Amino acid sequence: MSEALSSTAHDVPTGRKSGNGIGVAALVVGIAACVAALFPMTAFVDAINVLPLNGPVTWPTMFFGGIIGVVLGVIGVRRAHVGKASNLTTAKVGIALSLIALIICAGWVALNLTSAPS
Repeated sequence: MSEALSSTAHDVPTGRKSGNGIGVAALVVGIAACVAALFPMTAFVDAINVLPLNGPVTWPTMFFGGIIGVVLGVIGVRRAHVGKASNLTTAKVGIALSLIALIICAGWVALNLTSAPS
């Protein structure tokens, strides 16, 4: 009796896919980059004073976070297509949010370049 219990108690399904930690990382980095992309808008509101964060924190977070999020998302999508990961949608949303952050970053750069005094 104990032999039958011990042999079946430790059986693990072999066809189960593992989670996509890289896709989740892409999602988290994409969310952080999108939130950082909204911080420069606080310069237009007098009631919110987070201007010290606008330069050294938000720009690198937007730019590098966007790039890292896209790279991690692409790796997560590839892992999901191969069958090594189970959550393809998470990786795709991470890519989308990272691309949105990069587009917003490019928009802020263009706005700053066109409004700079000559």
